[in-house]
Amino acid sequence: MLGKSPAEEFGPRGVRVNTVYRRVVRTANWGDPDGFGGQAAASIAFLVSDVTGNISGADYVIDGGTVKTL
Repeated sequence: MLGKSPAEEFGPRGVRVNTVYRRVVRTANWGDPDGFGGQAAASIAFLVSDVTGNISGADYVIDGGTVKTL
């Protein structure tokens, strides 16, 4: 819900607000550009691209399935 209020406030001005939570521990795989860290960075780059211009106010958890939640 962190991104909802700013998205509603600044959306009419053309500003998109999305939040990305990374719930991982820094490991060698996290720092490897070809590992999980690189994949997370690619997801974030996708979210800020023009392709996703209609996505705003969304909360994303990027954890590679490491955190088990319902």
